[in-house]
Amino acid sequence: LIVFTVEIVIKVVAKDFYPWRFFNSSWNIFDFWIVAASLAFWNPEGNTENADEGNSAFSQILRMARLARLVKLLKAIPELAVLVNAMVKGFSSITYIAMLLLLTFYVFGILGIILFSANDPFHFANLHTAIITLFRCSTLEDWTDVMYIQIYGCAGWGYGGMEELCVNNQPSGFIIPVLYFVIFVVLGGFIELTLFTGVVTTSMDEAQDAARSRLTIVKRVAQVKEQYELTDDEVRTYE
Repeated sequence: LIVFTVEIVIKVVAKDFYPWRFFNSSWNIFDFWIVAASLAFWNPEGNTENADEGNSAFSQILRMARLARLVKLLKAIPELAVLVNAMVKGFSSITYIAMLLLLTFYVFGILGIILFSANDPFHFANLHTAIITLFRCSTLEDWTDVMYIQIYGCAGWGYGGMEELCVNNQPSGFIIPVLYFVIFVVLGGFIELTLFTGVVTTSMDEAQDAARSRLTIVKRVAQVKEQYELTDDEVRTYE
């Protein structure tokens, strides 16, 4: 913590008469708040909070939040910093994809309850169990077993060892379960989840391009500074 604090002070002092420029970097802002939050709960004697606060859940969360200052070490590895920037840039798109995925799960969950709850109360008794079942299907973990229960009925498939739950054996035939599960697996298991990978990949390319552009600008500024023998103050006037 002391090392990180000294680092912040040196960076601010290095800005001379323009200390506010320290906050032009999002990484510097992150560093500042992490160090400030850590200092607020730091005690030289080793006790961060008093005994009463130490037993509270809130103080436990604060102590865990202090671990976030380790993320500062990402700056030491440029490739990791690029990856973090890519995730941040793609967060808005990822949020919309997550909303679309949630809507898909919700619609298919309601539809599954209407179609299969009587025959398969273990997987479609209510909305939250239906969504858990659909999440399992989206990971392709034995999704065909869930489909076969609807095709052959709970008495004919999948309820071995829990026959007491199969109180209403109602096979749904072949067409409806196949259409339901195949459409959902294609949408939720392939298309929408693949969009996450696409967003991260695109954001990664954009972050790498931005990093290369910044590096090119830094090199060009250094060349101009050397060519025209400019001082650091003169260079800062163009920032």
